[in-house]
Amino acid sequence: MNQIPPRFRAATWKSLDHEQFSELVAYRRKLRACVRSGRGVLLSGAPGIGKTWAIAALTDEWQNSKISAGKGTPVFVTAPDFIDNLSEFSEAWDAWRQQSWLDTYTSAAWLVLNDLGKERRNGKYAVQVAERLGRVLRARSERGLLVHITTNLTAKAMKEAYGDSIMSLLSEMTIPMLVNGPDRRMR
Repeated sequence: MNQIPPRFRAATWKSLDHEQFSELVAYRRKLRACVRSGRGVLLSGAPGIGKTWAIAALTDEWQNSKISAGKGTPVFVTAPDFIDNLSEFSEAWDAWRQQSWLDTYTSAAWLVLNDLGKERRNGKYAVQVAERLGRVLRARSERGLLVHITTNLTAKAMKEAYGDSIMSLLSEMTIPMLVNGPDRRMR
């Protein structure tokens, strides 16, 4: 959970398509100011265009910079795993484990929430997902900590899925970036 997934560990800033991700390149130029302001990125776009690769490259760049010195290991998690780790538990041990996960997500200097929208959100579970996501985002916002999100959802679909409160938090905490391009997995 705390590391970039193995298939994305080769992602470096040099390997990134700087033209396709020009907004992310501009963000990187002002990374120090963005870290101070607590504004991460919200990368959205079609499946397979390289959003996870790009955010992994940015994470690698941050880890290798002086900005990250002493700030700990980045947390890189998929939205389904994120929600599963914060699910409700009935036993005391599991409640402690849940708090431990919550502490990890709310205190890491650099959090990547990959594939937001791929978690289960049907029925009453939708309320639980929005509540847990909101809890983590509010804690991070209060601490001025970055969150970087990748999603295939449009802004309208995100609003429908997570509600006005989450969208308001995300607009304050992230810089939205719509990415276009071919599906690299289909090559």
